[in-house]
Amino acid sequence: MGLMELIGELINPGEIGTVEKVKREKKVRLHILILKTIVSIAILAVIYFLSFGISFHMKEALSFVAAITVYSVVGYFILPKPDYSNVGWFGGIFDNPFRISDDINRMLVFVMIILMPGRLISTTMLSWIDYSKKGDLL
Repeated sequence: MGLMELIGELINPGEIGTVEKVKREKKVRLHILILKTIVSIAILAVIYFLSFGISFHMKEALSFVAAITVYSVVGYFILPKPDYSNVGWFGGIFDNPFRISDDINRMLVFVMIILMPGRLISTTMLSWIDYSKKGDLL
């Protein structure tokens, strides 16, 4: 954050995105739910392999489950909504040296991308719970 950004923001303030709690949709088709399940399992397998390798120990598995649970809950409840019209010059390739608000929007884009897999995992789990309550399974 430089002096030029402070002065530029005072002269011409930019729009800043928000962080919202979004309600999830209840109706998901079964074939989409199966596809989301396969992608979620692949994400979990890749994260586990990158974290611990091929070895399996109960302590590692429990810590992994705890960390993924926290990550999924955060990904479910926090949904950043950046203002894409103010993410820098040339679609965010270059930083706008006259605004701080574009830095905030770029950070919201980064947080949104980081939390996407957690949101996918949590919504998939909750959709399976909804299907099991309706008795549509088997």
